[in-house]
Amino acid sequence: MEGEGFTIVSIQCALIEFLAAIRAGKNYRHRNPQGPYEYSASRDLFVKFLFQTAPFSNFFSEADAGEYYSNVRCALLHEARTKDGWIIWVNGSVPVDCQKKVIYRDKFQSVIESYVEDYGLNLTKEASLQEAFLRKFNDLAA
Repeated sequence: MEGEGFTIVSIQCALIEFLAAIRAGKNYRHRNPQGPYEYSASRDLFVKFLFQTAPFSNFFSEADAGEYYSNVRCALLHEARTKDGWIIWVNGSVPVDCQKKVIYRDKFQSVIESYVEDYGLNLTKEASLQEAFLRKFNDLAA
């Protein structure tokens, strides 16, 4: 078997982009993004989130995050496969091993859940996160 969990990791990648957009208070616009709070290409948003935001930053350098974006996120969402030797397994001791190019989907899910819990706590305390959250959700509600 070549891997396990393409659908789950695809959903995780979509969720990571959404979480990154909420944290930054940015909204996706397919064409002609306006101002600093809109984007039409997700690479920078996704990559920065993985290598700059805990707990993901414990597992990704900027280069690793870029490779993950191209060979996992984009490959899964656009071609329903991983590329450049990346594989997906159910269980492992770490969420992702960028050197071996392995995503352990269940551990990775735990990291996402940990981030969401911490984000929720920080959202009650940090004005900048609150402002970004409102920007994102006001756009979603429009």
